[in-house]
Amino acid sequence: MVVDAYVRVSQVGGRSGERFISPSLQREQIEHWVRARGYVLGEIFEELDASGGRGDRPLLEEAIARIERGDSQGIVVAKIDRFGRSLANGLAAIERITGAGGVFAARTASTCRRTPGGSCCGSCCRWPNGSSTA
Repeated sequence: MVVDAYVRVSQVGGRSGERFISPSLQREQIEHWVRARGYVLGEIFEELDASGGRGDRPLLEEAIARIERGDSQGIVVAKIDRFGRSLANGLAAIERITGAGGVFAARTASTCRRTPGGSCCGSCCRWPNGSSTA
């Protein structure tokens, strides 16, 4: 299964510290997650200095379009808040992903678009390897 990585940082310039999740750390976490499941990492989309509250992020649109064309089977993010800060925009993007037959995973959380609040119920979500968690 080919999955793409989506990396987002709202402000890069001069930031550091424990709360800053750098682009390289996000890539490393996603790559580890992908390898651990035996998947293939396709494209890595990095939107730097891009607010997660915006619904018009060109690279996220490009990543979703790859799923819609069949070039990728999903999108993986390091952390759910890297995907977006707007619940409505995030859910709409996940609907597009899953509507096109793709999967969405946040490395640090088990997510499920079928349960209230996105918590995985353990039985409704299955990745191709049979796992019920992201």
